[in-house]
Parts: sequence; C-alpha cells; structure tokens
Amino acid sequence: CFDVELLSQRLSQPETGLLRAKGFVKDPTGRFVSFQLVGRRVRTEPAPEWIDGQSRLVFIGPEGQIDREALTAIVDACERKAAGTGE
Repeated sequence: CFDVELLSQRLSQPETGLLRAKGFVKDPTGRFVSFQLVGRRVRTEPAPEWIDGQSRLVFIGPEGQIDREALTAIVDACERKAAGTGE
C-alpha cells in the first residue's frame, strides 16, 4: 500500500527528471488507484474494478536524466509511510 498523496507530492518535484509516470497503486485501504503524472500535474482516481495483483508504476523521462535510485527511495518511503513504519 502507498501513501498516494505523498507519492504525488514527491514524484511531481522537478528534480525527479520525470516527464510522465503512470500506473496503479494500492492506497492504505487496499483499493487500487489510477495514478497519472504529466509534468508537475498529478491525477488520481479509483482504478477499474478489474485491476488486481500488485501496485505497478512506469516512469518516463529523458534518457540519462532519471535517477533510478532516487525514484526507488521515493517509492519505498511512500510505501513505508502508508504501512506506518516510515517518516
């Protein structure tokens, strides 16, 4: 599960190098949320009922400008926060 609000705030920061991010993440209630980031704008909404399995995100940006370690740290922190074991 993810703290979707924190994920939105962190991934929309310019230093991530992201142009776009999209996917489905579970919120703290266990429901899937559709996650769409374009530039600095983030849109979330309930995911279609047929989405199941694990959370998944795709990150898109200019070659060589995305810091995978930083993105992994953001995703991990938002997952820990939702689980009550982080920040």
